[in-house]
Amino acid sequence: RSLMTEPPMGAFARLAATFVGQRVGDGDLVVELGAGEGATSRLLRLPPSATFLRTDANALLVRRPGLPGTPIRYDFDEPSPVRGAPWCWR
Repeated sequence: RSLMTEPPMGAFARLAATFVGQRVGDGDLVVELGAGEGATSRLLRLPPSATFLRTDANALLVRRPGLPGTPIRYDFDEPSPVRGAPWCWR
């Protein structure tokens, strides 16, 4: 866990969370691909009406307790369980 939350990766998680948080509006869908340890997930501040899906190929990682969002197992080598997500920012 410390590898992903301490320097240098911890800074990346903070930047990613800030970037996403500034662009998500009411009712938006956010899909985190490869949520892993949840370094970015824990830092996200999203509107209450936004839907947040936390994904990873490892089902044990994605189901970590205490993290926001809905956990979904997603392996990039398989068809996506997430359909209809916009792939561009406003």
